[in-house]
Amino acid sequence: RAGSVFSFGAAVNILDGTWRATEDTRLTTVGQPFRGEGSAKFRYSGLAPEFGVRVELPRLQLAARYLPRFELEVRDGTYHAASVEVPSQPRVVTDARIADYDLAVPAAMSAGLAFRPFERLLVGADVNSQKWSKGSAEHLQRITGPFSRGGRLPLADVTSIGIGAEYVLKRMSWGEIPVRAGFRTVPLGFRDVSRSDVELVFAPEDTLQTQLLDIDHTGTFHGKEVEANGLTFGASLRSGGYSWDLGIETYTYDYHKWFFDVPFDPLVNPLASLVRVERTITSIRISTTHRF
Repeated sequence: RAGSVFSFGAAVNILDGTWRATEDTRLTTVGQPFRGEGSAKFRYSGLAPEFGVRVELPRLQLAARYLPRFELEVRDGTYHAASVEVPSQPRVVTDARIADYDLAVPAAMSAGLAFRPFERLLVGADVNSQKWSKGSAEHLQRITGPFSRGGRLPLADVTSIGIGAEYVLKRMSWGEIPVRAGFRTVPLGFRDVSRSDVELVFAPEDTLQTQLLDIDHTGTFHGKEVEANGLTFGASLRSGGYSWDLGIETYTYDYHKWFFDVPFDPLVNPLASLVRVERTITSIRISTTHRF
């Protein structure tokens, strides 16, 4: 703290963990379910510093945070996928190793305000911005392909806006229990696939006039930018200089993928059809803080 109004802070976040994902694909036609599955895993590590400043007035707080650009090491990645199993059709199974790479995470900035209309209620809003178009990846092995040209990632800049409120539900002589709820936009930084990403042509030399597919491998798609809306909930137990916190966030978005996972196939996807996929992600965070 610097006086009664200004506060400054800094932190070094030690990032170390494993990212895992699984996918279960189910397709039902005329009562017969067909299934596919997939999974991915990699290990990450890095150091991420951040800096903040806060201005505290009697009923109003203003704050800002800056997260500088940092490097994230991604190692030991694996990928597995098995296409939807259709009778009398071959099943495509892919087992691969994800190349090790260093991810340059671009700088991010946040600013927000909080207002306390009365003693037990706090309402707030914030805006967060990160220029993901400046993110890049450097592979440790020699990699060729659309996502490795110049190391630049095919991502768009993102800006999210959040609003929320906290209410002290109960106060005791030794502590208090506040509850929270909020809403935020969740732009995901990439564009959806669209019909304009492929071009169906005919082969004149083929007497059957088989349709061929010319895929535009630019490393990005031309559909709308995918964006979700998130709902957040939380509760805390505060006593003395300690705080135990629970936070839950869930957000849903939709995107498109090729029917049967193939842009064109004369048997299973002759019209190069797209299907709409709805995805819901829920995050749970448990943390504790000690102030002294």
